[in-house]
Amino acid sequence: MVDKHAIYLDEHCAVFCKVVGMLEVNCYFIVERQSQKCWIVDPGSDPVLILKFIEKLQLTPTAIINTHGHADHIGANRALKETLQLPIWAPEKDAPMLTDAGKNLSFAYGPPMTSPVADKLLSDGEIVTLGELDFEIRHAPGHTTGEVLIYRPDFLIVGDVLFAGSVGRTDLPGGDPESLWRSIDEQILTLPDKTMVLPGHGPMTTVGKERKTNPFLVDEGIAIREGLVD
Repeated sequence: MVDKHAIYLDEHCAVFCKVVGMLEVNCYFIVERQSQKCWIVDPGSDPVLILKFIEKLQLTPTAIINTHGHADHIGANRALKETLQLPIWAPEKDAPMLTDAGKNLSFAYGPPMTSPVADKLLSDGEIVTLGELDFEIRHAPGHTTGEVLIYRPDFLIVGDVLFAGSVGRTDLPGGDPESLWRSIDEQILTLPDKTMVLPGHGPMTTVGKERKTNPFLVDEGIAIREGLVD
């Protein structure tokens, strides 16, 4: 494994990122450094690129994880599952989206596609393990009904709930503004300011930076959220 490519690194864990697909999804690789075991998070497209990256770093994938069920985050599920014989883990409430081209929006926005069925359903508060590493699953609805976050102290993978300087869309099926604000307030802004935020698109950020500068979370953005202004 080439540590210099990691976007996060500690004694036991590393995180790598490859941008995939036309919508530039951040596909993350969470790695237990001792064993080289890894999870592939949100493989939205480009399975060949993903496979080459895994081979280059000599990683041993053990699962595919989807933060939510939109097509741009699940597009390479089938190819990777068939090639690597991996289980797919998906949010309990978004699982039906994987196998339905209408629900995952691929029918409306691009060539219809589906993923194999989820092998494991992820729920709020669940602790999942990668080798000797523990991670907490946090349910964060608002962008979709079932979206989940993956948390380990020092970093949080947030899918399309929060971005650097922005927040997830709520105008798609399953979206809900009130739920999104609650998810951000309760599942993200309660974490220490230094926590790295790894979004589904765009650059990484921190909880503290978004708390202080994200226009949706400060000043007029707060007033809009609370219904004080249009």
